[in-house]
Amino acid sequence: LSASEHFDAGTDKFAAGDLAGAEESFRAALRLDPRHADAHFSLGQLLANKGDLEGAEDSLRSALDVDPNDADCCFALALILKQRGDMDSAEVYYEAAIRGDPEYLD
Repeated sequence: LSASEHFDAGTDKFAAGDLAGAEESFRAALRLDPRHADAHFSLGQLLANKGDLEGAEDSLRSALDVDPNDADCCFALALILKQRGDMDSAEVYYEAAIRGDPEYLD
């Protein structure tokens, strides 16, 4: 399977509640394409759902390394940083999310 096919499978598994299967698929996508921003983002969301905030932060930062203007990713990272108690960094990413998509003000 291609990276995109693994990503799509991971998305389906995540939606169905199969977190272990989704994580395996996202990681398979990233082995094939380490710059697959959507796989990094989705893995970050999955890890956050599992309570692995450090892993979530790492994955979201990797997604932003590929696409630094992704407002959704900036917002997700801000939430993780806030949960981890890093309010200064969270504010930076909240502001970046708002710059990228003013809808985050609502």
